[in-house]
Amino acid sequence: MKPIIRAENDSLRFTFAEHTAELQSRVGAWFSTRLGELQEPLRALVAQRLFIHNEGCALRDQIRVEFSLSFHRTLRVPDDGRDYPLPAGLGRLPVRSVRSLKSESIPEAWRATPTSIVPLHPAEATWLSFSSSHPFAVQIAAGGICAASGLPYVGALSRDPQNYLSIPTQPWLDGFRVDANTVRQFVAMPLGHGYTVEGQLTGQEKRGAVQIRVVPLTVNELWDREILPTCEARWKALTRPVNRYDDILEEASDSLCIQACIGCCEEAGFGAGGRIRQKIYADPLPREAWDESAALACENHLILADRWTSYTGEPMPTPPPTPAHYAAAGIPWFDYTSSAAPLTNPSLLSGIESVATLFKAKSGLDLPGNTSVTPTPTVQLSEK
Repeated sequence: MKPIIRAENDSLRFTFAEHTAELQSRVGAWFSTRLGELQEPLRALVAQRLFIHNEGCALRDQIRVEFSLSFHRTLRVPDDGRDYPLPAGLGRLPVRSVRSLKSESIPEAWRATPTSIVPLHPAEATWLSFSSSHPFAVQIAAGGICAASGLPYVGALSRDPQNYLSIPTQPWLDGFRVDANTVRQFVAMPLGHGYTVEGQLTGQEKRGAVQIRVVPLTVNELWDREILPTCEARWKALTRPVNRYDDILEEASDSLCIQACIGCCEEAGFGAGGRIRQKIYADPLPREAWDESAALACENHLILADRWTSYTGEPMPTPPPTPAHYAAAGIPWFDYTSSAAPLTNPSLLSGIESVATLFKAKSGLDLPGNTSVTPTPTVQLSEK
């Protein structure tokens, strides 16, 4: 069984088929052994219950080893020296697999590896959300620059400094970590004009794209930490005493101005936007818990929105909201608190120039849509 990366429901989904198959085998063997230890008539009743729950796939989602990532439309926070709360998500951006597209506009080199595309307008911001069945270590880089450490992207986990996110401890990522409490927002800017973090740190903008590498736990770690406790809890429910109300058939519950100033380009990279209050959290699991031999990696190219139709045949996404639109609609902001320990080491990205600063230096103009806004109302969020 091969691992799979696919674009599905406007998300990138990473499926670790071999891990899933091995865990399914262990679950089946575990339940068979426990069932053989029972005496009749409880054994027959539990077998019926077990059959029904298995057929209802009660454990399927918990056994499947999968991770998904989505790009969200959002407000580009003003770059005015203030630290803003987290802006709301305004819907997921479309994500399409390059291999599924027939357009001749797509570079052939993109078809050689797992590659997807997502559309963004010039100077549009986005944030990334994560959904997973189990813990994962996830590396995120833009133009070959690690968003967590500022070091060049390499396909290997590092703890000193930490170059990855620990999922689910880290629920979202809004930008490049610049200090222990702050990120600079991901803002899409056309390549070739020096606006991206890649351009600032390397002096060139050749790679672009967003590099994503997902590392699962080892099978043994998944079994001991995640699956076996679930099996034991299910077994306790399956072997409950028989009573008159017992029902073995119950179901399981369980911008045009910007483009004119920078010229035409098809692909974008992430530059540094305004400051957002967000921490990157230290990995709470031991280094040996991760199975790097099973890692999945892909590239996600940022396509300027006016080229989206020629690539996919789909309508161009609407322009992003301005701060005035966001405030007038009464859309909330968010502050997130967690008991997890944040990374505290100095960031190599602390001195990067923002898109607004570079735009002013290059064009002599203020970046459109960079008007300050009062972030109200603000909703407090905490870890589950």
